[in-house]
Amino acid sequence: MRLNALLLVAALAVAGAGSLHAGTCLYGISGLVETPDDTIADPSAVTFEGRYIAHFADSKTNVFSYGGTIGILPTLEVGAIAFDTDASGHKVEGIFNVKYRVMEESFDRPSVTVGALDVANRLGRVISSAHVDKVSGFLVVGRNLAGAAQSWGSLVSKPLKGTLGFGTGIYRGVFVGLDWSASSKVDLMAEYLTRGLRQKSTLNAGLRLNAAGGLSVEVGTIGFKDIYGGASYTLSTY
Repeated sequence: MRLNALLLVAALAVAGAGSLHAGTCLYGISGLVETPDDTIADPSAVTFEGRYIAHFADSKTNVFSYGGTIGILPTLEVGAIAFDTDASGHKVEGIFNVKYRVMEESFDRPSVTVGALDVANRLGRVISSAHVDKVSGFLVVGRNLAGAAQSWGSLVSKPLKGTLGFGTGIYRGVFVGLDWSASSKVDLMAEYLTRGLRQKSTLNAGLRLNAAGGLSVEVGTIGFKDIYGGASYTLSTY
């Protein structure tokens, strides 16, 4: 069942055309590895995504997520994914998300985005932790940092986006993210969370390759211990 769902995502990635790129995090909301950023899914497209974490948290348990995200308005997106592990006694749970950009970034101010991950409060049934006992609300401030980092030289001549967020639930505490568009095809991501999937301070990193059309493939590490991989495909609705 889980493998079939991931294969479906891959099939959609190969089959479509005329698509737009999108980047979603592990929980099916636009963002980096685990954290949300200030981007919103395009209202003219739907993104299908699938992720896999091998031997999570030094165990023999594998984690799976697969689903979709869609833009409702230029400033509003919603999404739903299935979140599952192959640990004994666990079953798949549906995770529903919403995200709204309150303020666009301008020359003299950052963007402000708010949202809620797992509005039905189901994630705690998959992750056995007292910290995932409520909806994971968040507020994210985003800023293009390329101009401020020009003193670093040509290394940061490409777009460099920074995010700072606060939240509850799985985002309890503070999270910080960096997204560097090294080329039109490659994004490099790094983030730090006070909490997160491992339920302790975590530093994650990932590489997202915009392979062709709306297809993106991704590989990275959770806490520099667990390897994850996945794919997303953004299909234009008109």
